[in-house]
Amino acid sequence: MSPQRQKKIEHLITLFESNKVLVDEAPVEKVLFSPVNGDGENQVIHLSWKEKSKEFGVIITEDGLAYASVLSSSLDIEDHEGDPLNIVFIDEQGKPVKIS
Repeated sequence: MSPQRQKKIEHLITLFESNKVLVDEAPVEKVLFSPVNGDGENQVIHLSWKEKSKEFGVIITEDGLAYASVLSSSLDIEDHEGDPLNIVFIDEQGKPVKIS
């Protein structure tokens, strides 16, 4: 894994660890992590939430993080199945975190 790729993955994981997370505007209730190992298919972040009594979840791989498009206050990313997601990180004051 290149140092630049590793740095981006570690930075994005830190954002997931230290902020509330919205997936396509839905508030995430649970965030689970697995260790980074340099394998692009490695599933490193598991997100889950409920909407209208239905449970949802997505899995993000190392490649998903490495190839994510970082916007000013959101992240366009693909889950492990290649489905597009928009992620917004929210700080303690309820405001979007500036990413770039």
